[in-house]
Amino acid sequence: MSATIGLFLILYSVTAYLIFSHGLAYISRLPAAGDLLTDRVIYLIFFCFFLMLAFSSGVASYIALFRSKETSWMLTLPLSHRVVCLWKCLETSLFSSWGLLFITTPLLIAFAQHREVGSVFYLKTIASLIPFVIISTGIAVALLLFIVRYFKRTHLIYAAITITLVAAFSGLKTYQSDKELSDKTGLSAALTLQLVLQHTDVSTSPLLPSSWLAKSIIDWSHPWRLNKDPLNVTLLYSNALMVLLIAAWLARYFFFPARSRSLQYAAATAARQRARPGNFQFSYQQTVRRFNLPQSPMLAISLKDVRSFVREPGQWLQFLIIFSLLSLYALSLRHMEYNRSSPQETQMFAFLNLTVCALTLSTLTTRFVFPQFSLEGRRFWILAMSPLQLSRIIIQKLVLSTLFTGSATFAILLLSGHMLQLPDSDITFFACAIVLLSLGLNAIAVGFGALFPNLKESNSARIVSGFGGTLCLITSFAYVALFIGCLIFAHIALLKAGSSTEIHSIMANPSARYAVLSAFAITSVAIALPIIFSIKTINKLVFLDEL
Repeated sequence: MSATIGLFLILYSVTAYLIFSHGLAYISRLPAAGDLLTDRVIYLIFFCFFLMLAFSSGVASYIALFRSKETSWMLTLPLSHRVVCLWKCLETSLFSSWGLLFITTPLLIAFAQHREVGSVFYLKTIASLIPFVIISTGIAVALLLFIVRYFKRTHLIYAAITITLVAAFSGLKTYQSDKELSDKTGLSAALTLQLVLQHTDVSTSPLLPSSWLAKSIIDWSHPWRLNKDPLNVTLLYSNALMVLLIAAWLARYFFFPARSRSLQYAAATAARQRARPGNFQFSYQQTVRRFNLPQSPMLAISLKDVRSFVREPGQWLQFLIIFSLLSLYALSLRHMEYNRSSPQETQMFAFLNLTVCALTLSTLTTRFVFPQFSLEGRRFWILAMSPLQLSRIIIQKLVLSTLFTGSATFAILLLSGHMLQLPDSDITFFACAIVLLSLGLNAIAVGFGALFPNLKESNSARIVSGFGGTLCLITSFAYVALFIGCLIFAHIALLKAGSSTEIHSIMANPSARYAVLSAFAITSVAIALPIIFSIKTINKLVFLDEL
């Protein structure tokens, strides 16, 4: 299993390096703007990395500091609150940053090869990434402690609504001004370049740590610059040391009051909900009485899973942000300019859109579905001693997760297909494809979650970062690649024959029929094997040894 993961990491590194190399070479060939756009790409990448790392560290730190039972136990030890807080933040920082650094490595190697720099460039870049990670994590932890200490849930809701309205108004205003400008002058190459640089100016702000890091890397990539300004590097290290001091001070004076306030607010909210007579909750008895549903153990467990998901902000907040970004992506496809009269270009963009949705779905199933079995934790002996068959729990989690993630991705695919102005037959074809992908990816996540449980861990981010989560992500990517490869082969056969993607056309074409049947066979294997092996494993009750 370790060899499988090692082989995947090697293949990913080589593939990512080749993709980045070809991308940088393509941008550099643009006349009079190649170097400028290459530098701007570096700024954008590290700006996005800064936001993702800060958000990931904040969510993981919230779970570790305020939701983890291990933290509650550590607070009973003769340790200061500052030590406990800093240790958990360091732990979550390592879990949040290793993947980001691994993704960055092929990009930096490709950029160094593109600019033809020496080995000293790599040493300087590695030395600069360390304070960059410290600053991102420290800012996230500082904001987290301040928000938990002084803000209530209603304040956060009002702030989120305000930010959403401001962002929507700003985006609408920018869109109208760009549309008026393009209507008056025409969308020339110079105007397009100007708009691209204008909308990415935020990534070059001198107040951002990502800008300091990107500026340093760009300066080091020019060997002809003899006197390189050390200001950006010193800014990184000085601010990293300052962030550490601020984090230590906040951990000493803010962590325990913030944790106490969080527990107090949770207890008061639960008491108000219990005292409110007409309050609707996802409890089993109330739901059965309200909707006149039949008594069912599967319904009780499903409502328990839904309620656990709603109670955990670290879970639903990430899910909401991911699908908000996907919705923005789907809405922005209406600006995609391509030759809609060309079947080749239409199918290329359609398959790229399907690939985006499929890879996002694989990430979601690994991040949210895979840990569900492990999150049962030490309470799993209750289910093991109940008259309910444990194999039915696997099926229940598969059905619930498929309905939850599959319906959201299905809606995104329909929206993006409409924005790309695809024919109805193509939208139906890709919608059926995403349904099959949802079944296969959720089966892989549920099955691997039961085969590689971690019942002693309550932090879902740490569960996913383990061996089982990594292997689940690898298997999901392989399944997506094989499935979409079969569909591409089928579409090529249909394009050569001049046929549409309707069912009778697929059945009439032998090559397309065999390719679609191969996609069905791959999906059947992806569903059957993980579920069968997980049911055999769970019936042996081997995992109870970990309790």
